[in-house]
Amino acid sequence: MAERTRLLKSGESMNPGDRLLSRKSAQGWREFKLEYQKDGNLVLYDQGTLPSDKNGTPLWATDHWVQGGKLTMDRKRSLRVANAQGVVWPEPAFRHPEGSSLVLHDDGNLVVYGPDGRPVWSPCTGTEIRQASYNRIRSFESIEHGFPIRSPNGVHTMEITDKGVLTISEQGVPRRRARMTTPRPGSVCLLQPEGALVVYRSARDRRRHLVSFRSGTAGGQGSELILRDDGNAVLLDPSGKVIWDSDSVFLPL
Repeated sequence: MAERTRLLKSGESMNPGDRLLSRKSAQGWREFKLEYQKDGNLVLYDQGTLPSDKNGTPLWATDHWVQGGKLTMDRKRSLRVANAQGVVWPEPAFRHPEGSSLVLHDDGNLVVYGPDGRPVWSPCTGTEIRQASYNRIRSFESIEHGFPIRSPNGVHTMEITDKGVLTISEQGVPRRRARMTTPRPGSVCLLQPEGALVVYRSARDRRRHLVSFRSGTAGGQGSELILRDDGNAVLLDPSGKVIWDSDSVFLPL
């Protein structure tokens, strides 16, 4: 088992049991821990005052249990979990700029930075972002049945129904739905790193790249989907420009 502080550099790896720790707080303890667990799952914990060999509150995880794998900040490819059979996470594999590094910030935000210092990926785990992300998803984040996003005023929700349909509801009443082909229970709506909003028909279909809805956009790394107070879901490119909105393409119910 190895422990690192804050930084996983290009070319470095974490084996099962290894941990990446935030720097010590003014009180003398490390508040956040990224652990590549022995069961193969990569998990970020809010430690509070717990020591690093204990697990605090999980904030984010890859939810992939990989036998014989390791986490690598690959020099030429990406942050990835792989074993002898190949890359297991992320799906689909996403390339970061050559020479990128992974940083665990003291507020719990986990970020991959390119060699020029610009952020290129984050699961949005920092304290400030967690509080603001209830009405949006960013790259690699998803909307699933039981896990919707809500408008800031609390009136509208965007969710996947139990039948796998992507809908927008007002005060709990479905008002609009996406034009979808063969929706199925267990569908997952994912904002992909290239800026496309995609509904996969199931977790298995995600691996096979079978979709029931696609936004047809490619805004680039840093795009985000936001549900506004008027019930319109908008997809913004990294400059903040609207490149897709639900009012234009969703069907009324």
